[in-house]
Amino acid sequence: FLGSGPMYGTAKESHLKVQELSDGQIICKHDSYLGFRHGPKAVIDNDTLVVYLMSNNSHASKYEIDLILSMKNGKNALCQIGVMEKDIDVIRTDLSLIMNTDSSPSIAEEFLSVCSIIPAQIIGFFKSMDLGLTPDNPSVSGSISRVVEGVIIYNKPQ
Repeated sequence: FLGSGPMYGTAKESHLKVQELSDGQIICKHDSYLGFRHGPKAVIDNDTLVVYLMSNNSHASKYEIDLILSMKNGKNALCQIGVMEKDIDVIRTDLSLIMNTDSSPSIAEEFLSVCSIIPAQIIGFFKSMDLGLTPDNPSVSGSISRVVEGVIIYNKPQ
């Protein structure tokens, strides 16, 4: 999962969600577009799903588009998914998820990042089912629970 700005946090949460729902059987990574160029791109192969969480910031999107266009050089990913506010005609992914299909004003980037977590939740849900797990409680060993346990809340010093 790749993201810039607020989408970087969404990329991090996305990778954690898929790992959680697959009980760690699927190992995910997250990175920024620029960080991905410096090494992690080398691990892409025909078993890799790459999810691009596109910013609607015009400056950041230039770097994101450049990276996506460069992906045709080197090994091909199994599948590439683009999650974006509006269609970006210069890039082609295997699947594009468009959040805003009309001419309405842009979605605030902070809100777009919240909408962009949905694909990871859907991927995680279906992968969990595919692995024979229960999405509401995917941890076979019980090491991951939906309710955090064993955390002590300490009073803040005055």
